Amino acid sequence: ELQGLRGAVRRWRAQVLKAGQATKVLAGVDGLSCELELEIEVGQAQRCGVKVRASAKGEEETLLYYDRAAGELVFDSTRSGGAGRRVVERAPLVLAAGEPLRLRVFVDHSVVEVFANERQAIGRRVYPVRPDSQGLVLFAEGGAARFGRIVAWNLAPANPY
Repeated sequence: ELQGLRGAVRRWRAQVLKAGQATKVLAGVDGLSCELELEIEVGQAQRCGVKVRASAKGEEETLLYYDRAAGELVFDSTRSGGAGRRVVERAPLVLAAGEPLRLRVFVDHSVVEVFANERQAIGRRVYPVRPDSQGLVLFAEGGAARFGRIVAWNLAPANPY
C-alpha cells in the first residue's frame, strides 16, 4: 500500500562524507511527505544518518542516526520545533562486523518514523514552526561514512480528504 503512494523515484550516486564535508543536502524531494532508503557503511564515523524536517540554516532539524560507540539507533527531536516533546530517544542496535546500516525513513508532516536493518524502529511526532523546515540532509560526524544507496520518493496523501 505504501508503494502505491510513491511518486517518481529520485536516486543519488554514492557519497562519502568525510571530515570537512560532513553533510549532503538531498535536493528535489518534498521533505514534508517522503520516503527514504539509505544504506550506509558506517566506517569510522561516530554518528551518521539523516536530518529531516531541517531548516536551511539548521535552526530546526530532527536527527535520525546510528551512534557507533553506543550501538544505538537515535531519534533526536531536541531541535525539532516549538511544541511537542523535545527529547533524545535511543534504541539498541548493534551492527555485526561489516554489516551496513540500512535505514528506511518515512516523513508525513508531523509524523517521522525510522526503521533500521529490519530489526529496530523509532517513531515520533515533531512540530517544526518554520516554513522552510522541509530539508533532508545526510550527515556523518567523527569520521568518514559511505552512503552507498540513497533513494527517495515523494509520497501522496494516504487520505486526500
